[in-house]
Amino acid sequence: MSNHSLKELVGPGKLARFLHLRAGVMTYTLDDGFRFEVPVSELGDASVHAEERAMVLMKWIKRSLDKCQPDREVLAAVDG
Repeated sequence: MSNHSLKELVGPGKLARFLHLRAGVMTYTLDDGFRFEVPVSELGDASVHAEERAMVLMKWIKRSLDKCQPDREVLAAVDG
């Protein structure tokens, strides 16, 4: 889980690297190890690259961060 903000993850010079494709879902990782998924069905006729600027994939990075938010809130409450 990443504690970074969306702005930090997709800022200048940040890259996403393709890891694998399984069951119609592409998995990418960012330089800090944050992983996120991109459903192939949402790509339309877009080109896919092994390395892409994180900004281009911001929609899916944000979606993944939003899914992690409840986990962060629970951890913050426990650490209190």
